[in-house]
Amino acid sequence: MLILCFVACNCNNKAERCVFDQDLFDRTGHGGRCIGCKQNTAGVNCEKCKDNFYRGSANEPCRVCNCNPTGSASLQCDSQGRCICKPGVTGEKCDRCLPNFFGFSQRGCRLVANI
Repeated sequence: MLILCFVACNCNNKAERCVFDQDLFDRTGHGGRCIGCKQNTAGVNCEKCKDNFYRGSANEPCRVCNCNPTGSASLQCDSQGRCICKPGVTGEKCDRCLPNFFGFSQRGCRLVANI
């Protein structure tokens, strides 16, 4: 006798569809993979933010990092929205040189030489 059991996927109310993923089931014991995560979420259960998005807590929406592509080491920020800056660069979004630094570029900023 074949018994089918359907259990709704846990998509954290961020997706309307899911599929069964045998590999996921073999690895975790749960095979539901959410499809089409909304509100800038990603992951098997739409449980995390998409790349280059962040949120301070699980109850907050995912917000874009907006890291400056010139001054940031990465476009991904931390859970507070702060970006990782290149050498000599500062600002929450890595958008300017530190004091006594100049030449904002893809390499960061350079220290002003003492004359």
